[in-house]
Amino acid sequence: MQRRLENRIRAQIPVEIVHSGCKTPQQLKTVDLSPRGAFISSDEKPPRDDVVLCNFDLPSDPYPYSFFGRVCYIKGFETAAHKGDANKKDAPTKRGFGLSFIDTTPIERLRLRSRLEEVEKNIRRADVFKRQQISKLKQRLSALWRRLLDLHITY
Repeated sequence: MQRRLENRIRAQIPVEIVHSGCKTPQQLKTVDLSPRGAFISSDEKPPRDDVVLCNFDLPSDPYPYSFFGRVCYIKGFETAAHKGDANKKDAPTKRGFGLSFIDTTPIERLRLRSRLEEVEKNIRRADVFKRQQISKLKQRLSALWRRLLDLHITY
């Protein structure tokens, strides 16, 4: 396996995949994405080294992305029986395949890198907002719980 040249961001981006084994495009999601490749979540196992067409759009980016990619690895399709360990669950935690984009130009990689940095910032902002909302809800629940206990004690 080749060494990664770019950091990948964890993001579930809808992608359309077309490969030699399917008659219609598959609507899947990325697990992570970089300017040079992606890990695609899938229940179907494409052939290793197969060349696929990967189409996707990024939020707030009018530019559609369309790259050819080579299936460079497949993950999560082995079951416990194949691994020889009967104690492990058959369902893998992360099932899919890794793509290495093979036709991206330096300009396209630069544009994608810039857009992915924006997506990553937005994901972080959303996570911070979510944590703040959860914290506020916990405080409200705690206050309500104390009031309920106070009411219960007075009766």
